[in-house]
Amino acid sequence: MGGLLGVFGPAAAGFGAASAAPTAAALSAGVRGVGYALDGELTHRGRFAVAFTGELYNRDPLREILLIEPGPVSDADLVAAAHRRWGAAAPQYLRGNFAYLARDSRTGRLSGARDRFGTRSLCYAQVAGNLLVAADSRSLVDIMGGAHAVAPDGLARYLGTGSVPEPGTIRRAVFRLPAGSTLDYAAGERVRVGRYWRPHFAPARVPFDAAADAVRSALRESVAVRVARGEPAGVLLSGGLASTGLAALAARVEPGVRAFAVGFEAGGFGAGDFDAARRAAGMLGLPLTEVFVTPGDVIAELPRILGQLGEPVGDPAAVPLWFLARAAARQVGTVLSGVGADELFAGPGYRRAASLAPLAEPALDALRAAGRRLLRSPAAATHPATERTAGAADGSAATAANGPTADARDGPTAGTANRPAEGATHEPAGNGPAAGAVARPAPDAVAAMQAADLLTRLPGVLATADRLAAVHGLRLRTPFLDPAVVAAATRLPERYRLLRYGPGRRALRRALRDLVPDRLPAHRRLSALAPIDRWLRGEVGEWAETVFAGSAAGDVIDVAHVRALLHAHWAGSTDNADRVWVALTFCVWHAAFLDRGRDAEPARPEAVEHMF
Repeated sequence: MGGLLGVFGPAAAGFGAASAAPTAAALSAGVRGVGYALDGELTHRGRFAVAFTGELYNRDPLREILLIEPGPVSDADLVAAAHRRWGAAAPQYLRGNFAYLARDSRTGRLSGARDRFGTRSLCYAQVAGNLLVAADSRSLVDIMGGAHAVAPDGLARYLGTGSVPEPGTIRRAVFRLPAGSTLDYAAGERVRVGRYWRPHFAPARVPFDAAADAVRSALRESVAVRVARGEPAGVLLSGGLASTGLAALAARVEPGVRAFAVGFEAGGFGAGDFDAARRAAGMLGLPLTEVFVTPGDVIAELPRILGQLGEPVGDPAAVPLWFLARAAARQVGTVLSGVGADELFAGPGYRRAASLAPLAEPALDALRAAGRRLLRSPAAATHPATERTAGAADGSAATAANGPTADARDGPTAGTANRPAEGATHEPAGNGPAAGAVARPAPDAVAAMQAADLLTRLPGVLATADRLAAVHGLRLRTPFLDPAVVAAATRLPERYRLLRYGPGRRALRRALRDLVPDRLPAHRRLSALAPIDRWLRGEVGEWAETVFAGSAAGDVIDVAHVRALLHAHWAGSTDNADRVWVALTFCVWHAAFLDRGRDAEPARPEAVEHMF
């Protein structure tokens, strides 16, 4: 999804789709807004007008439950019908990757929602009495003016950790609706945000094999609804447990499934380590495409990668994903990714991470402090109100001026958080309200770490991956994050998630026992595979030096200090790869989005209607 999705308020007059002009249906609905959704849908059914982007995987059950007559029905139509029946609780019944806005013509209220893990993004800002909503912050600042206003606190967090926790963004006065949350707005009010879903680990007393079978059944069905028979599909294959299991399940649905693996010129997932993917593909009889990335490729493509995103991305995984998506799009329309498997089933490193949990907050404070040291004016980024909440498990941050107001319910409509699904006797499992919208203590330290990752780290990873895949016309689907798979995983006791020694994901290994070998090589995340250490000591580091030397970002970050870190990295006296890489991505992004528009006349919010 790109471009502007909606403007609501006195400056708005219509609501368009795929063009600058508002549609007749939207105008007749009385929707106050000007805008468009480049790859979304717009519908007006009865009292609701809906702008939707993404895809739903429970279309047929929803049609049956909502008593929709036969005939063409879009996902936006289903959302409109869901709001008619369930009101504010509607997002809980949706299964898929989505972001949407729904306006009620009776009340004049605007509702919005993102899927549980935030695959699709939704940003907003309130300016001069108008609410602006878009897929990314870039589309908003083009209209707001002040396009060069970087939020000091957001920048400090980005430079320290490589990301800005939701609901913050790197742009001043622009907010991102958190994953698993809803937006509620009416003219003259502040935006209200409430969480309708959060991961809740509640171990059940069940035999190990029964628990593993539940995981297997949910994952098999999740893959089946994401891979269409007769349509070309692929799997991002590392040769590890999660991706090999997905490939095996996908091949049973569509025998023509293809595999894609990435390697680098030096270090990381180097050329020799293609062997694991080759073994897995050979065992399953899948054709394998090997994507080889060189430092020269990184230099040529990193500006293009960051140019597709509304904000800088410090996760090195964006680089291999870009090349994988480009190669896969030449052969298939859909790829499956194992993203989420580690977070749900306690992959490698979780036992040690849990043992170090008491040190997590001090370590995060140290990273924030390191980020502030890279700022030109560190004091500008020290906001006590936001620092207190920066490490919150739900990824929230304190409210800033014109920012969101936390809904006191912190979840769905009062009384719906943990009640049975309406009509549970006849509504299919997985289509009812999501239990666990209200925060509860984790049963163990490992579960606490898993929940924190699912809430804070994963949404940014997913939104970036989805955007980069979409640029190449590719649909990226994540079967491990299906509600039924999540439900099965969060019921596992710790002893089913972790082995006493060796790799984790014990229940997942058991669930896939007849599909993958007992012993598979341990593979790291894409972000750990990208050899940024070696890149920055060689050709990419030399290029980074020229980027820093010519960057106009010196008014917000201490470029001289960053260059000193790079030189120390070259000398081998310290490993500064992570800090230098994050600073490099910011400077490249800054050049793409801020430098080029420095002399442009900012658009005035009161003249928004003339821009379309």
